[in-house]
Amino acid sequence: MFDYVNEVKKTRDGYNRLALLYDLDDVLWLGSKQYSRKKLIKETNLPDSGLVLDLTTGTGRNAGLLARWVKNGTVVGIDISRNVLKVHRFRNDRYKNLHRV
Repeated sequence: MFDYVNEVKKTRDGYNRLALLYDLDDVLWLGSKQYSRKKLIKETNLPDSGLVLDLTTGTGRNAGLLARWVKNGTVVGIDISRNVLKVHRFRNDRYKNLHRV
């Protein structure tokens, strides 16, 4: 039988170890990934209010953009790794409509 608890622990521990290095690939892409994120959010036609759930939010690259877009709403970012959420908090602390779990 598959041991889900152990697999979740291994996944969480891996992301906890790599949290500070997680976004290095954005540097290699010279900003094109951030451009693509902005374009995708714009094309979703999200209203500027309401509730947005960002599952596996990671270091908050998408969540910060969503918080800017949904000015009169709330964005909730959920992730399994406490360390990536620390990076997320540092990166997006200025958005009062963005919460991390």
